[in-house]
Amino acid sequence: MSTPNNKPGQITAMISSTALDLPAHRAAVKEACIDAGIFPIGMESLPARDASGITVSLEMVDKADIYIGIYAWRYGWVPDGRSISITEMEFDRAAERNAERHLREILIFTAHKNHACTVADIEVDNLAQQRLAAFKTKATDGRGRKEFVSADELRRLVSEALHEFRHRESQPVEVPEIKPGDAPRISIPHNLPSLQPFFGREEELRKIADALKPESRTWGAVIDGPGGMGKTSLAVRAAYDAPPGAFDKIVFVTLKPREQDDDGVRDLSGFLITGINELFNKLAHELGNDQITKAVEKDRPQLLLDALRGAKTLLILDNLESLLKPERDTVFNFVKLLPLGCKAILTSRGRIGSAAEELILEKLSQEAALQTLANLAERNPALAKTSEAERLVLYRETGGKPLLLRWTAGQVGRGSCVTFTDAIKYLRSCPKGNDPLEFIFGDLVEDFSEAETRALCALTYFTLPAKVEHIATIAERDEAETEDALKSLINRSLVVPSEELKTFTLVPLVADFLRVKKPEVLRETGDRLEKHGYALATENGYEKHDRFPV
Repeated sequence: MSTPNNKPGQITAMISSTALDLPAHRAAVKEACIDAGIFPIGMESLPARDASGITVSLEMVDKADIYIGIYAWRYGWVPDGRSISITEMEFDRAAERNAERHLREILIFTAHKNHACTVADIEVDNLAQQRLAAFKTKATDGRGRKEFVSADELRRLVSEALHEFRHRESQPVEVPEIKPGDAPRISIPHNLPSLQPFFGREEELRKIADALKPESRTWGAVIDGPGGMGKTSLAVRAAYDAPPGAFDKIVFVTLKPREQDDDGVRDLSGFLITGINELFNKLAHELGNDQITKAVEKDRPQLLLDALRGAKTLLILDNLESLLKPERDTVFNFVKLLPLGCKAILTSRGRIGSAAEELILEKLSQEAALQTLANLAERNPALAKTSEAERLVLYRETGGKPLLLRWTAGQVGRGSCVTFTDAIKYLRSCPKGNDPLEFIFGDLVEDFSEAETRALCALTYFTLPAKVEHIATIAERDEAETEDALKSLINRSLVVPSEELKTFTLVPLVADFLRVKKPEVLRETGDRLEKHGYALATENGYEKHDRFPV
């Protein structure tokens, strides 16, 4: 099949992938483009010219209307002096142009785990595989992706996507009203990750927006909360929502060592920043001041502050719980000294800094959760068949935690999970390496005070909302201490209070997790409950009942 000439006004698609493992797949995608009347460009069509591969590749992305990313088993070539492969550079440029509305579509296709491959197709280098996994996570973050098991299936999937694009383009264009919370265009330099479909959190976004106003006396905001509550997504969304002119640059740095999605935990250690010196070095690099990385370590924070003076920069520092306590204190002191015009958003699983700047994430609202599930259902036929009543059950069972909600919904239609009931059952007995309960609650269990642990374990024995006095009795703790523990657990979205803070219930999945992680404390709590029940029975003359044999 011959390639048509690129004519003025013709839609162009850039085919981006590694070359060694996917020649047949690239050819199949090229044919799908031609069949759809779209002009394909890629490394095969490069003319002979004296220019670097990086420059030419990025020029092709700049000329394209559509970016088609195909990712399988290789990360690709990393040029000397660069930290990422040309394939990832192409995606980053495409994402930047798409955010600025210059690129009309990004289509992502990844090889299914059952796709046949040879040893030669796979990069054996561990670092390359870690980079590939992290790159795939970034590329598919917030985007629909399709998986293929053969070049023929890839051609069909690309053809369907391109014809769908053609159909949309042929429809009358309506200019949508810009509403609060819609993803705005962002034209200033930034390295923000792609924004996922985002629902709810209007009040939190308003508070962050207020903190970022130039006239606000605060340096910014801290977003606290357990894993899986959407701290990073909220911080990124707030950055995208920054009003035009507020900042000249946005810098995002994450210390996140891993991520959890439908397929399991993804190791990000290949890109992990492991300490405060690396954090400051990364900031220096993103600000274009690499010479700061050569300075004495103790001088770097002040040098960064000097470099930021007059720069109107927004810093997003993500997952600061990965730092040691003294390092977190240093970061907090650093952002408090940011020069005029600069702001910061910090995220952490644990509390840092002052309560005045603190914003503790709690569960999603019911409306936001239903919107999230409706969005996921657009790409999951099995999920689309579920009713609103079923989705509300899922909302209650997951405690409104975004990660649990998305993960459990993502299991519907996979393997033996046909219904939400199947998916929730699977969630309660997840295999190692794909356990969102461990991802969310694992580190919290280690940080519980004794009073918090006893209050949680006591609540596992109540099927109805319980009063503080009853929880304290079973926990064998003072009522005031138990009440303080419950308030702390509310802030971590582990306990659900009544509106008047008179009664409390436990998020169902927290109870399941405690049965695995704290069985000895639950047994002790059960023993105390039985003794308490026996004491009440004796007091009321029921000590010879069958339940209490002599």
